[in-house]
Amino acid sequence: MKKYAVPALALLFPAVCAAQSIPQMDRRVTLQGPTGLNWAMSLKADATNGVLANPTEKNGTYTAPSISGGTLTNSTLDNPDITNGVLQQSTLKGVSIDGMSTIGGVSITNPAWLGFKTSNQTLNVCNSGCAYSTIHEAFYAALSLAHWALDSTSTFTVQIADGTYNEAWQMVSTDPAGWRVRVIGNTSSPQNVVINFTNVVGNNFGGYSANTGGQIGYIDGMTLNAVGAISSQTSSAIHWRSNSKGAGISAIGNGVVQVGPHMVINGFYYGLLADHGGYMIADGVTVHNAGDVGIFAKFGGVMRCQGCISTYTADSDNSLGSNYMAEQGGHLDIDGAKSDQALYAGVAAITGGSVWANGTTLGYATTGGFGGRGAWGVWVLNGGSVQIENSTIANFYDGVHAQAGGSVDVSGTTIHQNNNNGITADGGVVRGFVVSITDNVGYGVQATHMGAIELYQTFSKMSNNTAGNVSQNPAGTENGASYGVASIVLE
Repeated sequence: MKKYAVPALALLFPAVCAAQSIPQMDRRVTLQGPTGLNWAMSLKADATNGVLANPTEKNGTYTAPSISGGTLTNSTLDNPDITNGVLQQSTLKGVSIDGMSTIGGVSITNPAWLGFKTSNQTLNVCNSGCAYSTIHEAFYAALSLAHWALDSTSTFTVQIADGTYNEAWQMVSTDPAGWRVRVIGNTSSPQNVVINFTNVVGNNFGGYSANTGGQIGYIDGMTLNAVGAISSQTSSAIHWRSNSKGAGISAIGNGVVQVGPHMVINGFYYGLLADHGGYMIADGVTVHNAGDVGIFAKFGGVMRCQGCISTYTADSDNSLGSNYMAEQGGHLDIDGAKSDQALYAGVAAITGGSVWANGTTLGYATTGGFGGRGAWGVWVLNGGSVQIENSTIANFYDGVHAQAGGSVDVSGTTIHQNNNNGITADGGVVRGFVVSITDNVGYGVQATHMGAIELYQTFSKMSNNTAGNVSQNPAGTENGASYGVASIVLE
């Protein structure tokens, strides 16, 4: 049986093979050429876990990259080394990038490489030949530089050469980084750098302002003029054009400004203004020919203006004009200041305002009141308070006038040669020690309408007051209202 088995299988094999079709090659496929079998069989792919290693593309995206676990799309890199999707080292258009985050040897975290400023810079302004011919252009350029500064010390100085500059626009900073900006003229001769603000009339424009939290780091060495805001001026009156009530320098809405001592501000309705939480340091500044107030803090504004000078302040059409004033919770520190020629008051504090005015001289010329000694040296009203110790008040109407809850401390002060009373407490309170009150045309002290005066170690220092040293009014009725007796304590 076994010797017959092999021939039987051999006879069956052709029948099985005949049951399969034999593949036929397309006659268009050749061995040569870009579509030939030789080209196709020469390709070699090395794939491990579905990731290509060391691929080479010509005229494509990558040249000899090593990629593991990451994907690059639409990038042009030479010789990159990427591990887990992180670029380790490559060349970007000829610039080396390495794992230390440097490009061309410069760290990409370097502020200067990113466009931020890291060193001091001066922007020069002059009428001809400088990078800037107008101050406002340089000012806003400096603000822009300050905005992009990252370090803690760099400043940007607008340096103004001697000359006269006509500026149509006020300069306003709303950027807290403005503390880096300094605007400097000639600090030895501020009269040599004159800035005429020509667009004040009808617009209530000012000069420099830090607003809504903005800051200006320092302003010094120049004279600021408000062109045309005053319509006419005589020795006894100043008249103003409508809507021309800007401030020479202001800090408004939590703005902050520092001003140097070599500044003269002329012809602005407000010379210096700290308003609605604004804060200003402006020691030694001089303000001439203001309207409502020369140096003013209101609505929570705070200003230090020690050693300042404010003269010739009047809005004659509205019976306004105080050289210094704090109102509505504003505060002034004007220790060592001088005041002369005011239509209404040398120093005023009303509606909760407060003033420190120690060591001041009010009325240092022969006529403290504007054009006729008609103003009060110190005026307080409705909770306003003034501390004016070791000072001199002369050549006003009343040296001190305290009304309706206002209070004044006059310790160590000399009050003399005023056109009416030395001190009047008209519903207000005046207190002090060692006060000299002499040579006043009216009374030395007078209390009325429940006013109160308390002066200690003072009586011996009262003399030559024409109407007498003391006047105390009794209780009474005025304009239908009753008031109690006034009080005076003299020792």
